[in-house]
Amino acid sequence: MKRYLKFLTRLRNRYLMAFDFIGLALIPSAALYIRTDDLNTIQALSSALLLYSVVMLLVKLTSYYATGLYGQFWGYASVPEMVVLLSSLAAGTALEMALFYGLFYPFQLLPGLLPRSIPIISALLTGLWIAGIRMGIRIAFMLASRGEVTVKPHRVIIVGAGAAGTMTAKELQSNMQLGIVPVGFVDDDRLKQGRNMCGIPVCGTLAELPEVLAYMKASEVIIAMPTAAGKVIRGVVQRCREVRVPYKTIPALYDIIRGTAKVKESATCSSRICCGGRPFRWTRRP
Repeated sequence: MKRYLKFLTRLRNRYLMAFDFIGLALIPSAALYIRTDDLNTIQALSSALLLYSVVMLLVKLTSYYATGLYGQFWGYASVPEMVVLLSSLAAGTALEMALFYGLFYPFQLLPGLLPRSIPIISALLTGLWIAGIRMGIRIAFMLASRGEVTVKPHRVIIVGAGAAGTMTAKELQSNMQLGIVPVGFVDDDRLKQGRNMCGIPVCGTLAELPEVLAYMKASEVIIAMPTAAGKVIRGVVQRCREVRVPYKTIPALYDIIRGTAKVKESATCSSRICCGGRPFRWTRRP
């Protein structure tokens, strides 16, 4: 199974363009069939449908190429790639609407009268086809990048559902061979309570950490709040000590880049960690 997933993740943009070509060539016919539910109508309007399909195929592929749709690596797709995708679809749809309603339909340039709803149905089908292929590649890449579990997994709670916490969760989910399974977040932001972050629930506040540990049957805590005040970190550490659960502290990414975070050294909970000072170190204490 993983072999096929990896094959999907290695598809180059030229192959994606070929898939787009096939889909865009068939979408007008599919849109007409959805509109009329009659194959005889498709046959009667075959000349108009063929001309419309060819023109829209060229227009859409050109607009997609111009907006950078074929310059992305979809295995790591995130918000910037989503913006490119939406921009490309919007540009293609706008051109299709402008040509049909501003040129083809009023001046009857097609050798047959297509229903006025065809561009709308076509736009919806195009969005499903173009976005569906790329979302499938992103999902395949995510599944293929997960390693095999080689050690007995243990469940952890991540303290902090912000940027550092979600980055930590994604990294753990992508490296299952570590045997560390994030099962929940705790965070004091009320807007995040009861929500899912990276598919992981936010189970409670920092003060509720002991209850969350017991309820989720977690055996370790990862503190992912590198910019939090020292008082907050000390409170989390104290709760971990009270329930005799080991903990680790994640440094800020910019500290790692600057070289001020000692992520490989093990240490006790010194004042530099618990007071929110730098450099941070990995910390693990029962």
